[in-house]
Amino acid sequence: MILRSKPRTPKGKRPGDSRRESEEEIVTRSLQKQKVRARHYRRRTLEERDKYMAAMCGTSPQLFDSVLIVSLESTNCCGEEPTRKPTITYRFPEDKNAEHVPAELFFPDYSRAQRKTWAREEFVLALTDHSGARKNAYCHKFLPTWDDNKNGTYPAVLAVISPIRNAVFYLDLARTILKYIGRSRVQLTNFLSSIVQHSYPQNRGASLVVVEKCATGWPIRIEIFNQGTILGRTGCSQVIERISPEITTCIVASLLGEQRILLADNTVCSVSKLVQVMEALIQPLSWPHVFIPAVPDNLLDLCHNPTPYLMGILRNNLAPIHDLIIADQTGENDIDQVDFVFIDADNGLINPPPDAYVNDSGIAAWKQQVAMLYLHISARQ
Repeated sequence: MILRSKPRTPKGKRPGDSRRESEEEIVTRSLQKQKVRARHYRRRTLEERDKYMAAMCGTSPQLFDSVLIVSLESTNCCGEEPTRKPTITYRFPEDKNAEHVPAELFFPDYSRAQRKTWAREEFVLALTDHSGARKNAYCHKFLPTWDDNKNGTYPAVLAVISPIRNAVFYLDLARTILKYIGRSRVQLTNFLSSIVQHSYPQNRGASLVVVEKCATGWPIRIEIFNQGTILGRTGCSQVIERISPEITTCIVASLLGEQRILLADNTVCSVSKLVQVMEALIQPLSWPHVFIPAVPDNLLDLCHNPTPYLMGILRNNLAPIHDLIIADQTGENDIDQVDFVFIDADNGLINPPPDAYVNDSGIAAWKQQVAMLYLHISARQ
């Protein structure tokens, strides 16, 4: 006789637990599939975001495209008195095939530069290539330390070029770079080489962290935050309050009408800020035409451009275009005055003046017709 014993159930389990285990395995596999799917979607989302940032930047997502230092160099022409002209004296990275950009664009008021003992001015300019791609130049005017003249020295301009629109972050980065300019060109190049491969901190609250070991052996931590601000949005309310909401409305209406708009102010900082704010007010629409926040002293002929533009000009440069500003705006024969609008920010001057709003019976009848049409459409629905 052969005795067969029942198979023992594992300790702590019951015969019906096999079905429960299979159900738990099914749930586990389902959760695992959901995790894999979530990872896949997240990876695809990050890839699409990187593609979007690359398309927006025009290059691979990196911190900046280039860093320039523009200085005033003396030139002698045919025995005349020496004049000073902006010249790019430093470029990082050193690319001999880089597209040529006139140095005057980074130093719009160079013709009136004087020796100073202190100078600090920050402004943002725009660079547009032949294909229409726009980049931003975050500029910081400073006094170079390599000129030890007791009577002062001519200022220079540091420009950080990037297609990304974030003035707060990049102007803070320019201040950090400025510290290394005061040391030596070698340390400046080493610092830029160490951060150029870093990607732009895209998320709000993210930061760029730089740790440097000082001479005493203690580390120095530099952290530059991305506050999520968009170029032209910072200080927007102060600009509107300064020039009045009425004039702001006229400028926005002129932008939507694709006219030629010229804004005047005293300094490069104020006029470029004014132009950037006005361009930001029409977002999410964009301004696809000529866009120059500050016209250089030697390029005033751009104001006679017949195509739509939004440009800023220094008040000191208004004399050469006097005829363009004060000419009869209603003259049909003067093509130069067609769709031209001039606004003086400080004096509140706008030429041609906007038409006064007339509250006549025609407008009241139009409002009544619109109201009746709305009621008729609502009744049919």
